[in-house]
Amino acid sequence: MADTSTADTSTTNLPGNIPSDMPGDIPRDTPDEGNNTGHLQSLLHRLAVRPGVIQTDWPGLVVARLEQPVKRTPVVYAPSLCVVAEGQKLAYLGDRVFEYNPHNYLLCSLPLPIESEIPAATPERPVLATVLRFNLALLGRLLVEMEEFEEFIDWPVDTTVPAVAPCEMTPRVRAALIRLLQVVQHPMERRVLGPGTERELLFEVLRGPNGNLLRNFVLRDGSAHRVSRVVSFLEKHFREPLDIKSIAEQAGMSSSSLHQHFKRATSLSPIQFIKRMRLHEARAMLLRGCGASEVAFDVGYTSPSQFSREFRRMFGQSPTQVRA
Repeated sequence: MADTSTADTSTTNLPGNIPSDMPGDIPRDTPDEGNNTGHLQSLLHRLAVRPGVIQTDWPGLVVARLEQPVKRTPVVYAPSLCVVAEGQKLAYLGDRVFEYNPHNYLLCSLPLPIESEIPAATPERPVLATVLRFNLALLGRLLVEMEEFEEFIDWPVDTTVPAVAPCEMTPRVRAALIRLLQVVQHPMERRVLGPGTERELLFEVLRGPNGNLLRNFVLRDGSAHRVSRVVSFLEKHFREPLDIKSIAEQAGMSSSSLHQHFKRATSLSPIQFIKRMRLHEARAMLLRGCGASEVAFDVGYTSPSQFSREFRRMFGQSPTQVRA
């Protein structure tokens, strides 16, 4: 679930907060780490009180109830932990397909233009999900502390895993997530226990399956971190004229090395990444009522006709259709 332009966490505005006076009390017992799948489902049924994405009172934490299928749609995933407690979601990155469901969560370590799909959902059997957008500063502090221990030193650095990957859901990750979802509903607990509970969840994710994926992109070592810096640079400058040489100079890499490592992480070349970021921003501007020609030039195109062709190819609609 990491996109926010459909029912996930990207750049669109999210609906209002969860009511503090929800029907029924959220279960307060400590979840059993060995058998808490049903507990998480029950909790999200209570928290996701209406269809759509709901922002909780904790920064970066949303819950969602999705009651109808969503066809394969281009979106932007934020660096986040994406959990489906009931149902199934699919994420497409290049020729890779990632499924996440109650048995597998999704880790996304970089902002990525991706495609998302919900194959099946009904009001009677909704997809229930939650997403925690990563606090990268907190992740960095945790990683520095964890590096002092031998079991952490053995983690691989710069593996061939991409910047997004599914991970087997562990009882400890699920239990920590349940505690966070419970704590954030109560003002005193949220203030006193919330920071430590989020820290516990991130700790369990970091030492869980594919935790090294986050380490590679957060810590300042290896080509993965350089790719992370390039993505951050492109997010800020995608509207400007850019070529592979100038991007490689920002990364401190040769053009061929940048292309290789960037594509391994994102399944896109740097130029393809720029194009997708431009088109996603264009769609957001069109939905806000901006004109197609204005949008084309604002996001970095010099030819409105080329913009229209590429926009239709990506989203299946013309810019004017989206604006309408």
